[in-house]
Amino acid sequence: MKHRASVVCARNGRILLVRKRRGRWALPGGRRKIDESLSSTATRELLEETRIAALAVHYLFEFWGAATRHYVFVADFSTDAVAEPSSEIWQCQWVGFDEVQRLAASISTKGIVGIMSRTCESDRESRSQAACRPPTRQLHKACSAFPPDAEAFTRESL
Repeated sequence: MKHRASVVCARNGRILLVRKRRGRWALPGGRRKIDESLSSTATRELLEETRIAALAVHYLFEFWGAATRHYVFVADFSTDAVAEPSSEIWQCQWVGFDEVQRLAASISTKGIVGIMSRTCESDRESRSQAACRPPTRQLHKACSAFPPDAEAFTRESL
């Protein structure tokens, strides 16, 4: 099984996706090098693929794909950062969270964004009802970038 750091960059209700020539849309990220931490992998891959320098990355969760185990991070980055395709990446694009399920995106990307959509919807409900304990700062920050009307993800979408 491959191990991959996947990076969520969220801004103004949109998420950054990348794709290789003739490839599917995916979250920035990639495999770690020998003796490299996963957070360092996330930071390096984001810079290599998009030229966005992360100020910090925060681990969120693991997602198990058919052949790849994704370690999902959310990135803090400058508000004026511009994504430019670099290295093997052919195109970078900011898309609405609700658009991801309709794109020719990888199954894992759809799954990760779906989990975040459900989690963020739950976060908004618990904050409004004050019924659950507060989420982690990193997840709360990531959720604040999701639009309140993001479509719910279901396993049938895969």
